[in-house]
Amino acid sequence: MGIYKGNLVGPDSSKYLGPVAAFPHDLTSAAAPSALEVYRKVLAEQPDKSVTIISVGFLNHLHDLLKAEPDLVARKVKEMVVMGGRNNDGFNLSRHDLVAQSEYVIRNWPTPLVISQHGGSTKTGTKLSDSPAENPVREAFYQWFDQSYQGRSSWDQVAVLYGVRGLGETFEEITTGTGRLRNDYEWQMQPGHRSYLKSKLTDDELVDIIETLMIKLPGESPVSAEKPQ
Repeated sequence: MGIYKGNLVGPDSSKYLGPVAAFPHDLTSAAAPSALEVYRKVLAEQPDKSVTIISVGFLNHLHDLLKAEPDLVARKVKEMVVMGGRNNDGFNLSRHDLVAQSEYVIRNWPTPLVISQHGGSTKTGTKLSDSPAENPVREAFYQWFDQSYQGRSSWDQVAVLYGVRGLGETFEEITTGTGRLRNDYEWQMQPGHRSYLKSKLTDDELVDIIETLMIKLPGESPVSAEKPQ
């Protein structure tokens, strides 16, 4: 685990960071390496074209990696999955004045880059009330909803689901059309280079899969969570 050691414009507050940080842990911010150090080490140790990177936050880490180690990225990464809006994204690809960094990544990333934008209507989290109290995911949702369990949009989880399991019967990859950032940078979808995902399942089906995974403790093997029959 690595952290960003630079400064972000307009840092966010959090309802759940404090309670989740109170869980037992053995890594401090002061001792944690930078995200760039972790990327360099992990990628160097992997076989060529074997790594899938999933971004569910901002692209500043990956911008720094691509600037510092373009050859390493090209050699080791199989695919990158970016959770964000395909057109005029107002959060992940632009918040904290990072739209220029997002453009650099999307313009120059040397391997297939897939945008995952589904999840706004996929509301997960209510079943976390059945998860053990030592599950930090349960605590984060509980605090986010002012000490209650409610469903929240699942953009992050959908991106991770694809990144880990691939298309399967869950997703369709769209390789036509364009994407656009808020600084008017536009890119063309192209097979094997840039694309975005479309869900083939209903939101209820996705919720069933994702919540089955979410209620498990970290490190615990999940029960099967495939497409409902």
